Amino acid sequence: RDNLLSTTVALADGRVIQAGRVVVKNVAGYDLPKLFIGSQGTLGLMADVTLKLYPLPRARQSLALPVATVDAGLAAARAIAGELRVNTGTVITPGTAVQPNIDTPFALVITAEGIREDVENEMSTVRAILAKHFTMPIELERSATELWQQQLGTVAENALLVRVGLPPQVLPTFLTNGKSPYEPDHLQLIDVVNGLLYLSHTPSDPDEGHKWLTALRRAAEAQEGYAVVMTLPSALHGTTDRWGHRPAIAKLMHQLRAQWDPQGILAGE
Repeated sequence: RDNLLSTTVALADGRVIQAGRVVVKNVAGYDLPKLFIGSQGTLGLMADVTLKLYPLPRARQSLALPVATVDAGLAAARAIAGELRVNTGTVITPGTAVQPNIDTPFALVITAEGIREDVENEMSTVRAILAKHFTMPIELERSATELWQQQLGTVAENALLVRVGLPPQVLPTFLTNGKSPYEPDHLQLIDVVNGLLYLSHTPSDPDEGHKWLTALRRAAEAQEGYAVVMTLPSALHGTTDRWGHRPAIAKLMHQLRAQWDPQGILAGE
């Protein structure tokens, strides 16, 4: 979203408009490209996009710290948080997803990218902290981003995949207070820095799936978070609320949709 410069959009009434400008610095007028992204296709269909590009980093290093519990991974992430300057990913995933020979249930993966000297200095400090307080981390070829893509791209078709967003500081409480239906085998990935959890669950039947999702949302909302369904089994299509809690801005979004698409062609609900 932040790298989008312009987009061509087809509106519900058949008009085609250009939103944004193909310049790096564009401050004039409303930021329509971000509006169309946030509308999730309910205001118009984005036919093409122009993106801001960045050069590939000169150097990249990744480390994996095997941990027995998610809580231990979060503790390790907190221990190194003050040293991260060129970090591009800090995630927790199942251990076997990181590397087959990791025999712990989970692993914390840290990736740094940028100028070689900066990357080497940062990862040297991170390695020393982890070795002193936890255990010696393992060198990885893959980045945290690649693990992210792998984990979310291999979820079973008959599973619910939910993104839970929380204030990062409440992640340990959410996972351990017993108020959510979270189980360790539900975890696909945690984006530690941004407070995002990706959880999957294979329901035994539609009712059980709805109950699990409802309990997860209540627990997240109690911590000022949310839970959004990313993918769901075919048995839950048409009966599942993908979004859950509606923020205050939802009313404004409905007013925009009423003006731009009064017949509900792009989104009937």
